[in-house]
Amino acid sequence: PPSLAYQLRKFIQRNRQLAIGIIACVGLLSVGLVLAIIGLQQLASINEDLEAANAELENSKEQADNALEQAKARLERIKILQLDRALTFALGGNVERADEASKGFEEYEIGPEWREIVLGQAKFFYANNEGRDNLRKACQLNPNSYAAAIANASAGFDETLSSGQPSSIKPI
Repeated sequence: PPSLAYQLRKFIQRNRQLAIGIIACVGLLSVGLVLAIIGLQQLASINEDLEAANAELENSKEQADNALEQAKARLERIKILQLDRALTFALGGNVERADEASKGFEEYEIGPEWREIVLGQAKFFYANNEGRDNLRKACQLNPNSYAAAIANASAGFDETLSSGQPSSIKPI
């Protein structure tokens, strides 16, 4: 009996165009399969790189958030120290040094009413009642500030507050 190889040769000789078409299709499918596998491997590699980059970005974001929180906490401590320094001079009646210490309040984002409170208290303790305008201005700058209301009331100037408390703050 004729062998399989012999029969295949005879089939190809008799059906040359069909055989070329089949071989071309199988060849193209093989090339397509190889290219698809290579593409999937590259895609997997790119996905790994993206995951690593995302992890690094997330880590960097966490570090930046931590640094921001530390900076905010430090700024709050600086604000408190700056305010404490100015109030110490004010309560000691040292108008010049209280004025000098309170000039940096804007830089530390301390409300403008605090400068008026410091100056009003310093003038009140130094020259008895000369701080009235500053304390009144503090209440006008921030009508909701308990600090301004307390400073004003402690100096005996509570007529600037209609109800005896800041307008939008409800008593407990």
